[in-house]
Amino acid sequence: NPAVDELLIAAGSEFDEAKKTELLHKAQEIMHEDAYRIFLFASGRNYGVAKGLENFELGR
Repeated sequence: NPAVDELLIAAGSEFDEAKKTELLHKAQEIMHEDAYRIFLFASGRNYGVAKGLENFELGR
């Protein structure tokens, strides 16, 4: 998001702590609004099963 990029760049060069905090909070709000899902975990593997599947060994 270009707006977030600009805010983060501005915060990185800001010496006033209050202004820096405000810029980072604005960036965080935008990122929160843009996030439509958050993955709390990731499965190492995906599996599928079909009816009638027999004598199948899953490889490693």
